[in-house]
Amino acid sequence: MGDYLQSGLAWLSGALRRCASSTVIYRRGEMSRSVSAVYGRTRYQWLETSGLRTGSFVSDFLIEYSELGLIPKAGDRITAGGRLFEVLPFGADGCWRWSDPFGLRMRIHTKQIGALGQ
Repeated sequence: MGDYLQSGLAWLSGALRRCASSTVIYRRGEMSRSVSAVYGRTRYQWLETSGLRTGSFVSDFLIEYSELGLIPKAGDRITAGGRLFEVLPFGADGCWRWSDPFGLRMRIHTKQIGALGQ
């Protein structure tokens, strides 16, 4: 009998790609490739010395490893929806983490650094 959880997550990953993703351009140096990505967001908070809680977020892109074919590095760039994002390290995750227990999809942390045509 097969692993129902793994096959179910593979099916869900395909459904996300077909129904909830957008095509983005992933760049590292001179290399670029078009991949399907699901937009995400990771919120975080910190406590100021004054006792005030401050928060923000990073923009994430969920991309199948089999489609991207490389491990993200800080400084890589993603062009999406007329905006430019840079891959950046985020806490203990580094610049990315697996978004499932089987290594099908990566959650890549970025910050927006501009808009195209600026």
